[in-house]
Amino acid sequence: MVKTIDPAQRELVKGLLVGWGKTEAEAEKLLEGSDVKANENGDVIELRLYKNQLTGEIPESIGQLSNLRELFLSYNQLTGEIPASIGQLSNLTELYLCNNHLTGEIPAWIGQLSNLTELYLDENKLTGEIPASI
Repeated sequence: MVKTIDPAQRELVKGLLVGWGKTEAEAEKLLEGSDVKANENGDVIELRLYKNQLTGEIPESIGQLSNLRELFLSYNQLTGEIPASIGQLSNLTELYLCNNHLTGEIPAWIGQLSNLTELYLDENKLTGEIPASI
């Protein structure tokens, strides 16, 4: 059964998609498909947007999806640093950011995501050591 996405969260995700280079029509199609899932309250809990030719940076506004459990942004052309707002996603269990063009260091706060069980950051341009908190 497909759950209806809360209108505010729908607009937020649509804004993310348009910001990543999708047209409004392409964003709507992704929202209607199985790539974005909501719980019974309409909160977005899964964003499965791998291999969608997304470009640009991951905006801080992604942290507003407070019930997000799974974030799959692998195999795109995303750039910039991993935004600190992802560290606010306390329900996150899976974070897939591999095969992009992300830069900067791996943030230490990733180790504070206590529910995180899967983390994939390979094939980016990340620098520095793996934080001890991970």
